[in-house]
Amino acid sequence: MLIEVWSDVVCPYCYLGLAQLESALEKFEHAEEVTVVPRAFELDPRMSRAGDLSARELVATKYGLSFDQVDLNHRRLGDSVAEFGLEWNVDDARPTNTFDAHRLIALARRTNQALEATKRLHLAYFANGDLVSDIDTLVALGTELNLPDVELLRDPTIGAAEVRGDEERAHSLGLRGVPAFLFNERYVVSGAQGADGLLGALQQVYELSVAS
Repeated sequence: MLIEVWSDVVCPYCYLGLAQLESALEKFEHAEEVTVVPRAFELDPRMSRAGDLSARELVATKYGLSFDQVDLNHRRLGDSVAEFGLEWNVDDARPTNTFDAHRLIALARRTNQALEATKRLHLAYFANGDLVSDIDTLVALGTELNLPDVELLRDPTIGAAEVRGDEERAHSLGLRGVPAFLFNERYVVSGAQGADGLLGALQQVYELSVAS
């Protein structure tokens, strides 16, 4: 079974949704037959690379919320991700353009390390306060993952076509938000549906594939 996951590295629901998927796979008896492939989706392609706005300020401005409302939502998200043992320090997060981060994931895909790279970038953003648009930071993360030829990332063309291809495919599929899970190139599940919801989807798609 193929599961393609469209997400953005600065999307808290993607951070949560990927953890929910992994939890669902732990309970799925055919998990060894599942391949998970991360796909690129930029929530805001026009976002600056400077990282000079806090997550609190960005969310308040973007959605017209008070800081109290934002803080409450962030606490709820923190409680949710903590259930899966994830680290959460969103106060230090630095919202930024994610195109180059997605290029790192595209580079990692060449050696079947895209899922590992995605998880490491989530941790860098949501727990460590790293600026995930900074090339030196991305190269360091890739080096940490032992990605071969990670220095290629300094060439802005490397991985760019793959990222654009993922985004164009998301558009053709009608995906307007993330996370979005595409099962066997046919069935779409949108949003962080919970581990039980994703387990149900896994079971249904598997049964359909066996029956066909």
